[in-house]
Amino acid sequence: MLQWLASLFRPKTQCIPSAVLGQAVFAGHGDSACVEEDRRALEALFEKVVVTRDAAPACGVLFLYATIDERGAVVGSPTGLRDIIRDSGAWVVVVAHPNPPEHCFAACAPTGHGEANLVFVVDRKGSLLAEFLGALFREMRAGVPMPTAWVRLAPQTPRGTPVPAPETIFLCERGALVLPASDRASQPA
Repeated sequence: MLQWLASLFRPKTQCIPSAVLGQAVFAGHGDSACVEEDRRALEALFEKVVVTRDAAPACGVLFLYATIDERGAVVGSPTGLRDIIRDSGAWVVVVAHPNPPEHCFAACAPTGHGEANLVFVVDRKGSLLAEFLGALFREMRAGVPMPTAWVRLAPQTPRGTPVPAPETIFLCERGALVLPASDRASQPA
């Protein structure tokens, strides 16, 4: 009986419907080596990768290379973060360019649309971001829900042994998401 009751409150795992990785590069980030580093770390986990300039492609997972100003506006975009999310259809959005936390919080103010599991990067810590997200998406491809995979890779304990990881903010708005299974899942990233 208790297991049945617990199952009512357990989050339902959802599969991201699109195995497309989008990389949207906004003003001032066109020569970023980070775009290439992230693509190399993740491309084997997705059916295809689409890179665009100053607009987001239709995708299931979006990496946004942009500066967010103190008001929460995406520099170089006529629309806000929530509009970009809605227009892309992304279920997971990584703002992959480092931004101050207070700018990130301003950008994610609710608008009634554009919900996603959001990852804001505060400090990439060199190659640690690409490595961490590669491991995260491999876990999700293997069927581990995003929040569970996140905690496995970066335990959220105040007294635990520090884990080498990038500085990020994770807002789990869409909940327990996994990537679609694929023959490509067994390939190394």
